[in-house]
Amino acid sequence: MVLTYIIIGIGSVYTSILPNLIIDGIKEALRTSRGKTIYYCNSMTEMGETDGFSVQSHVNAIHRQLGYQFIDGVVYATDTVPEEVMARYHKENADQVHLDDSEVSYRLYPCSLLDFSSGMVRHDGARVRDSFIKILEEK
Repeated sequence: MVLTYIIIGIGSVYTSILPNLIIDGIKEALRTSRGKTIYYCNSMTEMGETDGFSVQSHVNAIHRQLGYQFIDGVVYATDTVPEEVMARYHKENADQVHLDDSEVSYRLYPCSLLDFSSGMVRHDGARVRDSFIKILEEK
């Protein structure tokens, strides 16, 4: 089977993403695939799990657990979280995930991905879809 793209995400790196990726068959398929792997990074940190994590920290955690680097691109949210929404997350010791100053070996795709209409941070399905369509159109 020839894959052009492998999409990973959106979800909690330790409780949603990694449990699926460390399965032997999946782990091996990712290692040997010629397809480009695009990771959609979580937009908020999670208390006790990803405290203080940046976009790069999320990718590093995945690469460290699998034992090799395979992510070719990372899509991350550039939206500004409204203050009233951020206050709710700060009560749970959560913060928005941002880039840090470290160099990366993968392509970065900054995008507007979020919806705040529920008073919470949520990925907007249409914006996520549109971001991937833009990646596909880059060929």
